[in-house]
Amino acid sequence: MALALALALALALALALALALALALALALALALALAKEN
Repeated sequence: MALALALALALALALALALALALALALALALALALAKEN
């Protein structure tokens, strides 16, 4: 039971990390696009 709980917690943590990484990547892409358009 505890093993399954730890596994689910690790999975949720990895998912949140991937989501944050994707969000940061999209933000950087939008920033670069705005900078390129302004130049």
